[in-house]
Amino acid sequence: MADRYDIRPIVERLSQRKTVIVQPRVSEDTSLGPAVIAPGTVTPEQGFVHVSSVCFACFVKFLSDHLWILKTGQTDPEMDAVYQKFCRF
Repeated sequence: MADRYDIRPIVERLSQRKTVIVQPRVSEDTSLGPAVIAPGTVTPEQGFVHVSSVCFACFVKFLSDHLWILKTGQTDPEMDAVYQKFCRF
């Protein structure tokens, strides 16, 4: 996980991991959404495989967390809103 769009921390993390997730950043003059970054050191397809694997893992983690929240009787309005958007698909 990287907390900003800066090449040095991203490269440093990519030297230790196959993929880096960059957190979204919103400031007065710019808004950058979240990013999943992966190198394709052998082929470009290698990067696509890593990115799709991370996206799927995050999707499963979100659904798992949401189910746990529902089972324990807690509420999280932001997660509920995202889940409702997901349900439309």
